[in-house]
Amino acid sequence: MATIVYLDPEDEITSAATRIRTADGTRVGLVLPFGSRVATSRINFRLLAREAQANGRRLDIVAPDASARALAASAGLPVFASVGEYEAALDEGLDNVVTATPPQADAATSAAAAPAAAAAIAAQPGAGAAGGGSAAGRAQARGEVPALDPEQQAELDEIVRRGRQVPLAKPRRRGPGAGVIAGILILVLALAVSGVAAALVLPSAQITVTPRIEPVGPVSLTVTADPAATAVNAAGLTIPAQAIEIPVEVSGDFPATGKRVEKTRASGGVRWTNCDPTASYTVPKGSIVRTAGGKGFATDEVLLLPVAGVSGVPPNLKVKCTASEVAVTAVDAGDGGNVPAGAIRVVPARYNRTFVSVTNPSATKGGSQTEFPKVAQKDVDAALVSLKKDLDAQFALAVQNPDGVPPGAKVFPSTAVLGEPVPNPDPAKLVGQEVPSFTLGLTATGTVLAVDSSPVQAMAEKSLAAAVDPGHVLVPGSVQVAVGDGVVTEGLIDFPVTVTARQLRQLDAAALEKQVLGLSEADAKALLGPYGEVAIALWPGWVKTIPTLDQRVTLSLATPVDANPQATPRASLEPGSSPRPASSAGPGASGGAAGSEPVPSR
Repeated sequence: MATIVYLDPEDEITSAATRIRTADGTRVGLVLPFGSRVATSRINFRLLAREAQANGRRLDIVAPDASARALAASAGLPVFASVGEYEAALDEGLDNVVTATPPQADAATSAAAAPAAAAAIAAQPGAGAAGGGSAAGRAQARGEVPALDPEQQAELDEIVRRGRQVPLAKPRRRGPGAGVIAGILILVLALAVSGVAAALVLPSAQITVTPRIEPVGPVSLTVTADPAATAVNAAGLTIPAQAIEIPVEVSGDFPATGKRVEKTRASGGVRWTNCDPTASYTVPKGSIVRTAGGKGFATDEVLLLPVAGVSGVPPNLKVKCTASEVAVTAVDAGDGGNVPAGAIRVVPARYNRTFVSVTNPSATKGGSQTEFPKVAQKDVDAALVSLKKDLDAQFALAVQNPDGVPPGAKVFPSTAVLGEPVPNPDPAKLVGQEVPSFTLGLTATGTVLAVDSSPVQAMAEKSLAAAVDPGHVLVPGSVQVAVGDGVVTEGLIDFPVTVTARQLRQLDAAALEKQVLGLSEADAKALLGPYGEVAIALWPGWVKTIPTLDQRVTLSLATPVDANPQATPRASLEPGSSPRPASSAGPGASGGAAGSEPVPSR
């Protein structure tokens, strides 16, 4: 199977090599149109032949251009004058031909060019219709390609590896015929004669002045935002700052750690016993009897202990003890006074404990201890400290995006001030309340300054206007205003501002033209130099002065070009804010370079 590949005139060798590698058939017919860039060098054909061989394909060249066929044949490739001729040759040994996207071509033209192309190929030494007339052609017919020298091989490898375009050789040009040369000589002579005549009568000058764009500034100023100001003061560089009120409120529940303790005393009865046969005892009211652990109980009334009785005769005497009971109350209140029966055993020291004893036949009862929670002063103090921290945090959050900020204004959190907090309810009324917890809140109103900085732009531009040189105008769109971060000082906000621009001299082309009439080229450049870059073209070339006739002189003003354009400065009111857009025009700016400035005379 054979594939016919059509190239466009602009296709490079890399494109041709790619299409050879990707062709479906094992035999490729490469069709080159007139003016093909591939057909400009013999080395191109040798490289394509080598590429075809490296990919297992046989390459044929179809070119209506006889010079292209001659170059291909000299590289050892079979050549054909037209697609019809190539297909006819293929029919002899191939069943079918695949055509790859042919361009729009005139088949009749290709067929008509075939005889002339064949003759041109025959005129090349060793070139035949199929390349068989030379050793290279015979080698190609056998499926071989003449070997490339090392430099050519390296170039082919580089094309395959990197896809680099092979440098194209300049197309060969056939010399003009004798008649054409004679015609050109006659034309040149006629032009020379007419040129000399025109130079003698009609010299001319073309002058171009490119105005210079010059910097203006930088101009530095400080604009102050004052909360006491009510309007913009351009002369005083003052703008209003608005105080935004921010109400904040916090509250919370807090435990009461104080307490009130309520206690009751235990009570019961004790039995006193007297075994002394020699004396009776009177126990006063309030006498303290104790347990072994030291818990005391006071007698509620006076107690009389009669003397113990004696019966029998010695040595068989018997003592009969006497006993009396009395009510007692625990000395210490609380449940510690509740003791079991028999726990009270210690009589006061003034009694003879050998004969006098005491005990409680029954347990004492009724001792208790009850605690009631109560708000202490320390509880209220701790609650106020906690609420103040919460209030400060809420205010700091609120100043980042407060309500009521006018459109276009920017808030400066560093100017925030929180007023004195007011507690609710009165903390003094909370102290002493017998409750397990209490609720306390704080309210306050703070302020923060907000500034609408839009007037800064106009104020900066107005300050710049004084720096524009006389006779100049600002270049539209060149004004750049950079507003630094505001610095808060004693309730005021100072903004450092820097403004720059570009200016252009206003020129009158007609007035400048009159000034240079009759001057030498050097003098004209010296006169026009202060206004910009000057280019003077005199005709004829030997003319060294500007014509005196203004009809023969053209002075034009070129579009100004800023050789050193200014960088756009950053404009901001707070860190992270967006740059302020530059002014589209400054004071007195005009839409062009021409103007009415008087041009100084010579």
